[in-house]
Amino acid sequence: MQQAFDASRAQTNENPNLLIGDFVQERKYANLLVAQRQFRQENTTLKLDGGRASLDFNGVGFMTDTDCQAGRLYFVNTNYIRTFQQTGYQWVTSPDAKFLWSRVAGFDSYEAVAIYEAEMAVTRRNTQAKLVDLITP
Repeated sequence: MQQAFDASRAQTNENPNLLIGDFVQERKYANLLVAQRQFRQENTTLKLDGGRASLDFNGVGFMTDTDCQAGRLYFVNTNYIRTFQQTGYQWVTSPDAKFLWSRVAGFDSYEAVAIYEAEMAVTRRNTQAKLVDLITP
């Protein structure tokens, strides 16, 4: 973990500010810290919405994500993540439709379709790091 953290930091002199992993990797990391848990200071714990506290590594919050691939840890620098937008929100109508809203067949309701074309990307790929092939049960 420290090597991946340092590799990310070496490119920009900035620490990653988010670690993302699955629940198995969080549990394995938490088990390593059990003996040292009594020495943790409360003010260094990252508090999440809903009152849950997260683990940290080098002062960076360790977040779990249900969609994270198993056996991987991501060291992310969110300063270099951007949203590139093609267009803003737009309402879509079919060429033969006169109105934006159309009636839903068999229901007492209407529907409309909106699209948003955007993509998230990084502006400096070399500031991100990941560990792969970690042991999973």
